Amino acid sequence: MGKNFKELVDMETGEITVVESTYSPQTHEIRNIRQADYQKKWREQGANQFTWAFQRDIRTLLSENKINLTSLGAVLVLLPYLDNDGYLKRRTVEGKPMLTRKDIKEILKVSEVTLKRTLKALKDTGIIAVEGSRRNQIFKLNTDLHLRGQLPDGVIEAVRIQNKGIKALHEETNIKLDTLGFLYLLIPYISYKSCMLVKNVNKPEELINSLSMEELCEELKMADRTVNKYLKLKFKYSFKDGYYEVPAFVFVTNPSYPKKKATLINPMLVRRNMEITGEIRFSELDCVFKSMSKKL
Repeated sequence: MGKNFKELVDMETGEITVVESTYSPQTHEIRNIRQADYQKKWREQGANQFTWAFQRDIRTLLSENKINLTSLGAVLVLLPYLDNDGYLKRRTVEGKPMLTRKDIKEILKVSEVTLKRTLKALKDTGIIAVEGSRRNQIFKLNTDLHLRGQLPDGVIEAVRIQNKGIKALHEETNIKLDTLGFLYLLIPYISYKSCMLVKNVNKPEELINSLSMEELCEELKMADRTVNKYLKLKFKYSFKDGYYEVPAFVFVTNPSYPKKKATLINPMLVRRNMEITGEIRFSELDCVFKSMSKKL
């Protein structure tokens, strides 16, 4: 980035202030130093940023509505832009301006046709509300399904969607939205402590309550070939000691029941345990995840 100087004019007093700016030849973006500092601090503080997903309400949503995986994946990609009031905003920018339709298209990396179809599906199912005119639309997520900020009193069945992990999947691994949509389907099944997929999140994490791949196929009403494809997903993730390729899912067995494999989802993507608040280091990952990862 090169240094530039930009004149700011006070429209009430006419006073002109010259501020130092930075210029990116890649994006042609000019930012003043204050704006650059804001973004730097936001990113540094954002390593563990997350949004809440309410398991019970999402289970009801998925059972009552037919919505394709691409649209559900779009929800996860947009969650990092969710503000406390439910509106989608450019949170890396001081003042947090609302996301526009053009912003959403660029974030999702989709065509106009796919964007139109996706927004219609999200509107029809009540996941998103669109306000304003066609040229000046703003977007609000249903806060009964997703929320940023403090949990309402008494809510326990809530999952943390880890924004950094979702971004790593979408931006660095460059997977399609339908794969992220598959992750969305799993939100109602994430157990409290170990990120195991279970039949009932209110019951103990015992093998009888866990979901094997076969049981998961039956629960989701999806072909085993399709589910197996999604469960093999790996992605690049930046830990403090470097980049690693890590699996999105691992399978564990109990020696007493060798024929049944329980399914665990990577806590870098989603987690439910309220006691885990900071960013997980690679050394703190479950050993079964570490054994299937490699440093890049």
